[in-house]
Amino acid sequence: MDRIAEQIALIRKDLPAHVTLVCVSKFQPAEAIQAAYAAGERDFGESIAAQRLMFPWWYCQGLWKWAGREREMPFDQHMLLACVAPRALLLECYDKKWFDPQGEWLAAQAAAPVWELLVPAAG
Repeated sequence: MDRIAEQIALIRKDLPAHVTLVCVSKFQPAEAIQAAYAAGERDFGESIAAQRLMFPWWYCQGLWKWAGREREMPFDQHMLLACVAPRALLLECYDKKWFDPQGEWLAAQAAAPVWELLVPAAG
């Protein structure tokens, strides 16, 4: 998977500083996503603009103003997950490539401190 790291380096070389490279993980094998992650990439998934085109009925109209400005958003998925604590929360990707299992895992890890604070240790 060195080819992926090489391609990312080539893209980054010509990428303007104000542009964020988002690795679209939809339909990509886990090995390719892992190779991009190993090459230092941390932005995976789909853009709000893409979601608006494909699934506009999933979101409220207020979300569209953040298209192309995702890094400026005052919240992220892990914050929504943390709001569920201390109640039970089931996260599952159904083994579908487009559900972004890596992103789901990272969001759960980022929300975990809230559960650690609010849920007493079993014992």
